[in-house]
Amino acid sequence: MPKKEQAKNNILEKKVDTLDKKVGVLDIKVDTLDKKVGVLDKKVDTLAKGFDQHCKEDKAEHKKIMVDLKKEMKDSEERVLLHFDVLAEALKDEIKTIAEQYGSIRENMEIMKDDAELMKAELYRKTDYADFTSLEQRVTVLEKKVA
Repeated sequence: MPKKEQAKNNILEKKVDTLDKKVGVLDIKVDTLDKKVGVLDKKVDTLAKGFDQHCKEDKAEHKKIMVDLKKEMKDSEERVLLHFDVLAEALKDEIKTIAEQYGSIRENMEIMKDDAELMKAELYRKTDYADFTSLEQRVTVLEKKVA
């Protein structure tokens, strides 16, 4: 494989690896977010039990607060997930673009390789180096005789 093609392949592989790492980081962040939301849900439930035990007279107020908190958490979770979906879509587009560029580069390299082989064969067909050296020596002898 020619050095240029190998270098381009290495660059593309590094870009794909970078994108894979970014997607992995996003997956980890989403998992972490899910865990944090679960922890928050447990904490909210624990707080709810404590409120019920200590403030039965404020039960209606408490329920309203809990509903609002859960709604706020749900809204926050939806915004974060939407953000991650947008990021994931952008990464998919970048990966698709790189894959298309890679395919185009491979096609161009194959064409250039075929062209180089044709030129090489044509060059060997037109002139043999030994014949060229022999003709060059004869011309040099003739030039000396004429001069």
